[in-house]
Amino acid sequence: MYFYKYLRVDNLNLSMLRHGEVFFASPKELNDIHECKPQFIFNANRETWARFIDEIILSICVKLNLKPKSHVSMALLSSKKDILTALLNKRKSLSLNYEETINRVSYEISKKAITELDFVDARSVIDALNSYIQNELNTELNDKLYITSFSKSATILTMWGHYGSAEKGFAIIYETNDGNISLESNIEIFPSAKRLSESSYSLGISRFSKAKLLEVAYKNKPVRANGFRKLIPTFSFSDQEDFYDCCEILLADLPKYNEGDIGRVKFTDWKYEKELRLHLPVYDELAPPLRNIKISIKHIKGVIFGSNTSTSDKENILSACYHLKKSNKNESEIYIFQAKSIPSQYKINITALGRICDIQGKGLPFIEKVSPKKFEDKKYLEEMLKISESINAS
Repeated sequence: MYFYKYLRVDNLNLSMLRHGEVFFASPKELNDIHECKPQFIFNANRETWARFIDEIILSICVKLNLKPKSHVSMALLSSKKDILTALLNKRKSLSLNYEETINRVSYEISKKAITELDFVDARSVIDALNSYIQNELNTELNDKLYITSFSKSATILTMWGHYGSAEKGFAIIYETNDGNISLESNIEIFPSAKRLSESSYSLGISRFSKAKLLEVAYKNKPVRANGFRKLIPTFSFSDQEDFYDCCEILLADLPKYNEGDIGRVKFTDWKYEKELRLHLPVYDELAPPLRNIKISIKHIKGVIFGSNTSTSDKENILSACYHLKKSNKNESEIYIFQAKSIPSQYKINITALGRICDIQGKGLPFIEKVSPKKFEDKKYLEEMLKISESINAS
């Protein structure tokens, strides 16, 4: 299948085209502020809630730099059981939404602080609690997802308007046969596993990986997710608990929602984009400069000029394509297409112009027309027709 990325012509996008790169953005860097923000439900058994309260109280003690035997830390630690009882009473489990969780936990801890401590210490505890909620808790709940977006169609006028600089930009054509995309980083960032025998593997990191092309689903409500699925891996466990995989046991006991759909669902108003996306297959937080990732040249099939792309911008795009092809030792053909408005219709049609080559003839540089009269051009012509037919049908 073919898929497409709409871009404006600027130095950054031309440089990324030159190197065959795409940028993977974090949710807060995307143009939809609701991206990757699920509706969190905190649904777990009594043990998980008890550990959650432990973590909050430990965080408060650390923030206030309390000594283990100080009267404030002793008061907080001794109140854990009462707080848990107030939340769950005699129930074996509890399910609350995000707002209910924050309100009830904050109320119970604040009530204990006000009851058992003087005004100054109680105020410090409440401030530390609020700091934990606004910083650590929300950070732990946020997904460390990095996303790059594409479209199933290269003929959407709204997309050309929004992302293609009012049809003065360009679109890159990609192809995958099995839905997997080969990626390459300049440094080792991808988890890898090398098989040593039938029962053993060597784990490490690599510059190379693959990612599955995902189709975005458009819905009226956000994804529901169990907040504890994010929090449990951050809990403190003893060496003995680690040995017996206590973390995994707690995670296995959690009720499941639609956590796997985080990063794959958008509000229905975005449906016109026909979006496809890749998630960067990493687990650690990465700075923006490390998220410029090369897509294998075998997936890059060509470029489409917008209907209003200027001659000078076309030359810059072709120069970038020529550099991309040459730097990959001519391993893949790169074809060039032109978008044209259809008179009296809100539609565009895509026509083939040629392929990237060394020839410097008349007209635009680095482009050679494919002739049906030349036997050696037959394979190029067939592929160009296949691509253009697919684009116009998309």
